[in-house]
Amino acid sequence: FHGMGIGSRLMEELLFIGKKNGFRTLISKITTNSTSSLHLHKKYGFEDVGVMKVVGEKFGKILDVKIVQYIYKE
Repeated sequence: FHGMGIGSRLMEELLFIGKKNGFRTLISKITTNSTSSLHLHKKYGFEDVGVMKVVGEKFGKILDVKIVQYIYKE
């Protein structure tokens, strides 16, 4: 399903729900090798706020996890 716009539609709905419910911020934690997910978050205005080193593992590979944050504008 890559490239079909599903991620964008989901992100738009999440941002809408957050705003509708009075959220001030959304935070995502994404493995640093998930370039398409990181790109999607950047596209919607998420900013880097940190990296947790050596905290994930996938298919036997140790991974870092990037923390990104979206702040709602009032």
